[in-house]
Amino acid sequence: MLQRKPIFFTALFTAIVSLLLFFVALWNGWFGPSSGVGAVFCEASRDGLVKQPANTWSNLAFVVAGLLHRLAACRQSVCS
Repeated sequence: MLQRKPIFFTALFTAIVSLLLFFVALWNGWFGPSSGVGAVFCEASRDGLVKQPANTWSNLAFVVAGLLHRLAACRQSVCS
């Protein structure tokens, strides 16, 4: 059981660090100005931090579902 927990915590740590780095890059403007390319997608780009809210939240739902699936698998001692 002790060997399986580091795998989950490593994935969780990686996700948190990635999000932090993303927000640092976003805050500092490292991605550059918006080019308006998002206007041709199904959901038009909006002002604010989240440019495409429906797309963003639906994708985050898949990420949460994947993390919950992994957690459930680890609890049933199936994770590797």
